[in-house]
Amino acid sequence: MIDDPSYDTVNEVRHEIEIEGQDPEVWTETETKEGGLKFSLEMGRKFYGFTFRGGLIESKGGLGVDYSFLRDRVQFGVEAFDFGRDDDSPVLHAMIRFQLSKHIHLSGGCYDIISENEQRKYFAGGGIMFLDEDLKTLLPVLPGP
Repeated sequence: MIDDPSYDTVNEVRHEIEIEGQDPEVWTETETKEGGLKFSLEMGRKFYGFTFRGGLIESKGGLGVDYSFLRDRVQFGVEAFDFGRDDDSPVLHAMIRFQLSKHIHLSGGCYDIISENEQRKYFAGGGIMFLDEDLKTLLPVLPGP
């Protein structure tokens, strides 16, 4: 789920009316569209070192492929979605993730790499991942209903 104010779009329209014998009247209207929450829900299948996936990416239809190497400690991925944008090019992400330990990873990449420079964004982050086995060990400890 994503809620990023950088998804907001702002359009400015300049109006000018000229009346003979008077100074022109000029004003600007600003329209802001908020991006809102965006969801991702994908299904994938792993073949050897490649994972092919598809589904909703940021609330738009999309596809992706990831390649894992060094015993799945490093993963490189690309994904494309929102094929019906105004400029007729999809959003294209590229990212790399390093698994530092069983539960901790660092990641970074570029968002919308084929668009104009003002839309291209770079990101870096990290995360904590819990596996099914970790959650199974917690379930007996949690209080029941």
